[in-house]
This record gives sequence, C-alpha cells and structure tokens, in this order.
Amino acid sequence: SSITLMADTGGTWKEVSRNNYDASGTHTGSVAICFPPTSGYYWTCPKNEGNIFFLDMQGGTDQTIIRLNQPTADRFDSGTVITLMFTDAGTRVRHSGYIKLKNSADFVSVPFSSITLMADTGGTWKEVSRNNYDASGTHTGSVAICFPPTSGYYWTC
Repeated sequence: SSITLMADTGGTWKEVSRNNYDASGTHTGSVAICFPPTSGYYWTCPKNEGNIFFLDMQGGTDQTIIRLNQPTADRFDSGTVITLMFTDAGTRVRHSGYIKLKNSADFVSVPFSSITLMADTGGTWKEVSRNNYDASGTHTGSVAICFPPTSGYYWTC
C-alpha cells in the first residue's frame, strides 16, 4: 500500500492519492475501469467514476498511452489527481506534450504498478508519483525510508 501526500501551507500535508492492496495483490479500494482505445494512443477514462482507474488491457499488454481524455467534454478539471493501476507488465505511458513525466522518462508498467497524474490546463497532465514493483513484489523505483519517532506522533522523513 502507499499514500501520496502534497506539502501544504504551514507545515501541513494534503492527501493526493492512496493505493491499497491486500496480501494477495488485490486492490481493496473503489476503482473504475479504463479500456484501451479501439485504435491509436489516446485513452479516455470515465471522469465521473472516480480518480483511481484499473487499466484493462483486454489481453494486449503492449499498449502505449500518449494522451488521456483528449476530447474537451471528457477532460478532468485542472488540479484533479488520478491514479492509473496496472496488473500486467508492458504498458507504456509516454512522456509527451500532453503527459509530462518526471525527468522526461516514460513509465512502463510492471505487475501491480501505478502512476499518479495531475490534470493541468488544456488537457495536459503532470506526473505526481509512480510505484513500480517487480514480479517478486520488490519495489524497483526510488524510495526513501521513514522511521517511526522514538516517542509521539511526529514523523520526520
């Protein structure tokens, strides 16, 4: 499981997203399904069904996402944060003029991975975070470790 927080004013934090998986790797939260397009690289996720999307590859994991919710009527409001979840390896979210990814690096899914994006203006997106796990369940992305405080409830990472 993971939770993504964004720094707010006055040393406070706001929750951006969370990913909940049980011990078997099954997602335990509310999630909508996003299907691949019939052709091309422009995906449309149902914007009125939540902010967490399971990408159903329909048996074809060699997919590329270049743009999300391109038609104006399907666009998410600026500032909306969504998480795309993958159960299979091989789907590429391509860094482009429409999806700005950290360090301009494409995201390629591995089993049980996810990428969190924030809607910007004009139907564009910015990466917030990514979670990559290999087949053994080992996290393969960069991660820092926070240790619990020796007393009290105030953590320092």
